[in-house]
This record gives sequence, C-alpha cells and structure tokens, in this order.
Amino acid sequence: MLLYISWLHAIYSFVISQRSNFMLIAFLLFLTKLQKCVSLRDSILIMVFCIC
Repeated sequence: MLLYISWLHAIYSFVISQRSNFMLIAFLLFLTKLQKCVSLRDSILIMVFCIC
C-alpha cells in the first residue's frame, strides 16, 4: 500500500506541475474503476494526504 501511495504521489506531483487538476480527478476516477479495492473515498483521502 505504501508503494501504491508513493506511485500515486509521484503522478500527483507531475500533474500539479502541469497545472492539470482536471486530469488528476479523471485519473483518480479511472483508478477507482480500475481497482475495485480502492474506493472513491480512499482515493480522495490519498489525494488529501498527498496535498499535505
């Protein structure tokens, strides 16, 4: 799970550097549909964790 968070944080940092927040949201929604074990709530919590 820690590796997953690190990978997501790396992509999040890249997306922020590109100033594409919409792409980040679309990516999180796609990731949620791709991995059933990751709920939308967990994705949002991870996103908030990455921001902090």
